[in-house]
Amino acid sequence: MFPLFLKRFLCNFIPVRSVRKRVRKRIVFAHYIKIRTRKCKFGYASYAGSGFGVSNKETTVGKYCSIARNVWLGPSQHPISFLSTHPVLYLDMPYGPNLPPECRCKFEREKPPCHIGNDVWIGINSVIMDGVTVGDGAIVASGSIVTKDVPPYAIVGGVPAKIIRYRFSPDIIEALLELRWWDLPIEKLKNLPFDDVPRCVEELRKIRAAEAASGASDTASAAK
Repeated sequence: MFPLFLKRFLCNFIPVRSVRKRVRKRIVFAHYIKIRTRKCKFGYASYAGSGFGVSNKETTVGKYCSIARNVWLGPSQHPISFLSTHPVLYLDMPYGPNLPPECRCKFEREKPPCHIGNDVWIGINSVIMDGVTVGDGAIVASGSIVTKDVPPYAIVGGVPAKIIRYRFSPDIIEALLELRWWDLPIEKLKNLPFDDVPRCVEELRKIRAAEAASGASDTASAAK
């Protein structure tokens, strides 16, 4: 596999400027998606910026998530009740005093994984603590430290993060959670009025109703 700098250099030999820029952008995007998501499961169309980190490989990120630069999901922990918080007390370290195994303390460093829902936006320099679930459609403001579960479509911010408000009314949120637009193929989404959420809900209900009718028809045909 070619390193990123070499791929970007080779793009300079593409004669058409517009094509050259488009290819370079796709190469860089693909590189970050592969490198930054290596340790956890990312859903369709989700991405993370540079400096993204995750400790627990069981952490999950849903579909259509936007994660900014320098975001950490579930940072590793240090003991606070031991003589020292330094990992030399419980790990085989390449620096400092290398304690024999029988002298080391027992400390479970890996905590429960984080779970990020679908259509979640996490702002720059934010930290989601171990075991936290961020609901579908939620937004985490830049510079936040999230210590508790975030409800779907809530906007949270601060240290520790608190609910600022919700993106939509309760009935719209309930409908969106039921309709789960992120599970639909892009062909069924591309003509939605994206900037008019109530109309989107109406159209999504039609799409889901058509799917249900088609499924019922298929079931009836199979029963004959």
